[in-house]
Amino acid sequence: MLRLILIIACLFVPTVGHSADDLAASVRGLITQLDANSLAERKAAEKAIIELGPAALAHLPSSRRRLSAEARDRLARIRKTLEQQQATKSIEPSRVSIQDDDATLGEVLAAIAKSTGNRVYLPRGEGANVVATFDKKPYWVAMDQLLDKADMTIYPFADKNGYRVEARADSLRPRSQRAAYSSAFRFEPTTLELRSDLRQTGARSLRVKLQIAWEPRLAPIAIGLKTESLKATDDAGNKIAIDPSTSASTVAVRAASMQSELDIVLAAPSRSVRKISRLSGNLSVLMPTDRVRFEFDALDSGRARRERVGSVSVTLDGFRKVDDQWRIDLGVNFKDAASGLESHLDWESKDRAYVVGPDDRKLTPTRREFQKEGDQVRRRYWFTLPDKLADYRLVYEVPSDILELTVPFELKDLPLP
Repeated sequence: MLRLILIIACLFVPTVGHSADDLAASVRGLITQLDANSLAERKAAEKAIIELGPAALAHLPSSRRRLSAEARDRLARIRKTLEQQQATKSIEPSRVSIQDDDATLGEVLAAIAKSTGNRVYLPRGEGANVVATFDKKPYWVAMDQLLDKADMTIYPFADKNGYRVEARADSLRPRSQRAAYSSAFRFEPTTLELRSDLRQTGARSLRVKLQIAWEPRLAPIAIGLKTESLKATDDAGNKIAIDPSTSASTVAVRAASMQSELDIVLAAPSRSVRKISRLSGNLSVLMPTDRVRFEFDALDSGRARRERVGSVSVTLDGFRKVDDQWRIDLGVNFKDAASGLESHLDWESKDRAYVVGPDDRKLTPTRREFQKEGDQVRRRYWFTLPDKLADYRLVYEVPSDILELTVPFELKDLPLP
C-alpha cells in the first residue's frame, strides 16, 4: 500500500497573504489606477501588479476598450512580463517525494500523474511492487530510477490516456545511465558517428545525435540549438571545434509527443582521443503561454470585429452559410512573438474554437482548416447549428504569446567509436 506520495510541482498559487478574491479585487483596483491622473500613480500601479506575480494573470481584463492608450500599453507590458515569469517557472522540474517501499509501479505512476499533470501510465494492471523512496527528486531523475527498477521505459507518443510505459529491451542500458538532466528536460545522446568524406582531404566529422525529452505536462512548439553556446572538450582537456554544419534552426515538435532529436556536428578529434569529456550548450525552446479567451456575440450581424489580448489579436470576419453549415473565418496575429508562426509548426493542438448556444450548449466544429498568410494565421471552421445563428456566441481560445526560453545542458564522458 502506498502510504504517502508528495509531489512538489511547478504550480502557481496566489501571492502569500492574498486569497483568490482578495487578489482579484487588488488587480481590479490597480487596473483602474493605470489611468490615474498622476504619472507616479500609474507607474506604481504597473509595478504593483507585476509584483503580485503570475497569479495576477487570471484577473487581468480580457477587454481593453475602456482603457486609455497609455493604460493599454502598460497592461500589455504587464501581461508580457507576467507570462515570461510564468513560462520560466513552468520549466522548473517537478519534484517527487515518496515515503514508502511497498507500492506497485502502476500506483506510483498514477499518483505522480495526478499530482504533476505528467500523464504516464502502466497499461493492463498495476504491475510488480517497486521500492520507490525519493526525497524531492527532480521528475526525470525519479522516473528514470523508478523505471530502471522495473526494467521499463516510456513510449514517447501519447494516446488518449497519456504516455504508456513498456518493457525495456534487454540490449538497452538503464535509462538513468544514459541521461543528463536540466530543468524539466532530459537529454540523452543516442548515437556518435565518425564520418569521412573521401572526396576531400582531411574531411572528417563527429556527429552526436541528441534526444531531448520534456515533462509531458509541457507543450513546446519547437526546439533548437543555440550554436554559439556549444562547447566541447576531449579527454585531454583540448577544445573540439563545432562544425559549421550544426544547424541553429528550430525543429517543430510533433503533436502528442514528448521528445525530439537534434544533431550536433563536431570536428573529428585526433584518433588518440578516446572520449568527449564534456559537451555543453543551450537549447532554445519556443513555448506558448496559457490560452486567453475571445468571445464574439451578435453573430448574425455579419460585421467584422477585432479584439486584442496581450500579443495576440483575433479578427472575426463573420459567419457565412455554406450548404447546411455555417462557416467562420478568423485571422490571428501575434505582435513581437518569438518565431513561432512558421507554417511548419504544429498549431492544431494549441488553440480551440467552439460556439455556445441556448442553455449553454457547447458545439465543436465539424471541420477546420489552417493557413499561414505572411504574419497572420488564418483559421476556418464549420459548424452545424440547430438553432438560429443569433442564439449563439463564438468562443476562441489561443495562447496569448509565444515565448523563447533557454535551457542549458551538459553531457559528460561520451566514448568515441
